[in-house]
Amino acid sequence: MDSTHEVAGAEQHTFPRRSTLCRRLRRIAAEAMPGLAIVILLLVNCNRSRAENPGESAPVAETYSAARFDQYGGDLAHGCQSNGYFRLYKDEQARQWYFCTPENHRFWMQAVQVVTRWDDAVDRKYARFGPYGFYAGTAARLKHLGFNTIGELASPSAFPVATQGRRDDGNPEKMPFLYNMNPTRYAFQGTAGWGWCKEPAFDIVEGLAPAYKGWRSSFPDVFSPAWACAIHASFANNQDITGGMAALNKSRWVIGVQFDDADYMQGFKAGPEGGDESSPHTAWLVAVSAPYRRYSRLHGALFANDPVNHTKLEWKHFLQSKYGSIAALNAAWKSDYSAWDSSATEVVREPLLKGDGHQWEFTVKLKHSPVDMNSVGLYVDQRPVGGDCPWTVNNGGCDRGLQPGWGVLAGTDWANLDHATIHYSTGELKIRFSAVPPAGVTVYATYRYGGWPRQSSGGHGLMDEDGSSAWWPRDAALRKIDGPVAQDLDEFLSRIAARYFEVLDGERKKYFGNHLLIGPDALSVYTRKRILVEAAKHVDLFLVSSAEPGESRTAAARRMYDAAGVPIYPYMVGIANGDSPYSSEGMKGCEKNGWNMNCKQTQSGRGQWYKQQIVEWQNNFRGSDGYGFVVGVSWWQLTDNPGEKTNFGLVSLKDNLYDGVQSRPSGSVDELGIPRGGESGIYGAFTPWVQFSNQCWWKPSAPLCKPAP
Repeated sequence: MDSTHEVAGAEQHTFPRRSTLCRRLRRIAAEAMPGLAIVILLLVNCNRSRAENPGESAPVAETYSAARFDQYGGDLAHGCQSNGYFRLYKDEQARQWYFCTPENHRFWMQAVQVVTRWDDAVDRKYARFGPYGFYAGTAARLKHLGFNTIGELASPSAFPVATQGRRDDGNPEKMPFLYNMNPTRYAFQGTAGWGWCKEPAFDIVEGLAPAYKGWRSSFPDVFSPAWACAIHASFANNQDITGGMAALNKSRWVIGVQFDDADYMQGFKAGPEGGDESSPHTAWLVAVSAPYRRYSRLHGALFANDPVNHTKLEWKHFLQSKYGSIAALNAAWKSDYSAWDSSATEVVREPLLKGDGHQWEFTVKLKHSPVDMNSVGLYVDQRPVGGDCPWTVNNGGCDRGLQPGWGVLAGTDWANLDHATIHYSTGELKIRFSAVPPAGVTVYATYRYGGWPRQSSGGHGLMDEDGSSAWWPRDAALRKIDGPVAQDLDEFLSRIAARYFEVLDGERKKYFGNHLLIGPDALSVYTRKRILVEAAKHVDLFLVSSAEPGESRTAAARRMYDAAGVPIYPYMVGIANGDSPYSSEGMKGCEKNGWNMNCKQTQSGRGQWYKQQIVEWQNNFRGSDGYGFVVGVSWWQLTDNPGEKTNFGLVSLKDNLYDGVQSRPSGSVDELGIPRGGESGIYGAFTPWVQFSNQCWWKPSAPLCKPAP
């Protein structure tokens, strides 16, 4: 059910931006024109490392020897006490958090993400490794480079356990692995199809009013029965692993389960300290979202059984418990709500049109208006088929070709609907079919009027709030928690986070209790403290972004650790497009869409940057308790990314390491006896730096493994 597709680069990540100067340049470019943006980004390499020296050779690494480590990659020279599975512990001698392997040895995780096969020709090169050819050979290469973990978004075929119905022991070249799941994504997209739950869960962000002007990602209705059901189904019905979660739970090769993608958990990524990375405050989003919905065009979902926004309903209950009466709330907020609930009136199955076997285009008008956005449900006879999707800002789905105050009508299986719109203020619908509706077929609409959004429908209940009220905080990020409204929203954020992590941890304990729980991919070191505090009650470690060493981000990472007491591992992203097959992409590959890719000019520069990051994380990231709290890293990704035309990889798409030897036109043979070469150019040496740096956790006394003075 939660299988990972074997496509390199199938997931896209938003990467952290860096300097104030670069942010200003981006704003200038964005406000001018796209062409100017490209010129500015071509002229200014905002992320070039000042220490980059293209002529500097990588230090020589020791030859990899399995005799140095236990079968899981643990350092035989340093013991610890495990519980038979991977666990985390604070090493008092080293004053450092580490993993402890199932064989009781110290382990600092070095993972590689998106280990997937991408080309039949590449796969054939590994035929002598047996049925797991590419995955067995790749695992051996990664070990040679000093990596010890298969990271997130790998094909199940990379795992050292039986997967996808196979009856074997999995990849014979065994490495510990991280298992990732995206239960919330499935909660949005069709849980009912599995037969487990009645219908999908709301996406809170999709239901925001036009008063919210920021970017729209998604956030689940975490208090809804549908979301809780989907989380349960993701664990109980998992088909990736032969034998399901019970079999996975028994495996000693699993480090932990990492769940969800924070890119689609809007508000959890970063607080206001993150500057350009700031996310809106999740409670602010919830409190102004639609209190009801019949249809989601973005996710193709119907809400015929439970059209209620349960998280906004919980917001109401929270305020009722605190204030007691709507009059007391109004006095505290200086608001004018008439009631706790919406003031809308619901109309159930009002006839819209009846097919006559000839007419295919209709203009009709609802009996009542103004019509509440997100409230329209469409029925063909007695069957629910769709609903409305209003014009909003930055939602990418329903604003194309529309104007404010308009929406589209669409359906999940209403195949003959060609085009339809609704004008909310008048209730006028224009409907065109691609085929004439049969005679006798009746189309009905269920809708609400006079409620949400307050600004256009005129509702005056608390549940009609849409962010347009005079007393409502205009800053969706709530950079200042001042005044009773902002304070109540911030307090409610704790309740949202608690619910999210409680449900996930509860299911983890049922099905996956032997292993560690890893937070969403990826929280930022600027994630709000309230979210971190609630997460720390359930999560064992955080995968983080924005943790590149540097005064501000190092300090932010320390604050994150001090607030939660939970260790972290950063994901690493670094490219050198100009010294790769993507040289023609130039700076566009480094600053695509304003994302920071840690752009370097050469593969050697990329390698020096890699070493600097590793050394800093292993030496200078210490909390107020004196312990180092970085327990590993996760490299994005195994290969270059053809979709983004970006040099992310340890290897090229021809499966050559960027080592200065394989990565050239002339042929060579690697340590596995596999022919290499055939590149269109000569590319520099990145992986020798990687190989040396990956030794620093078990050779910390090496001079080059110490930070520069």
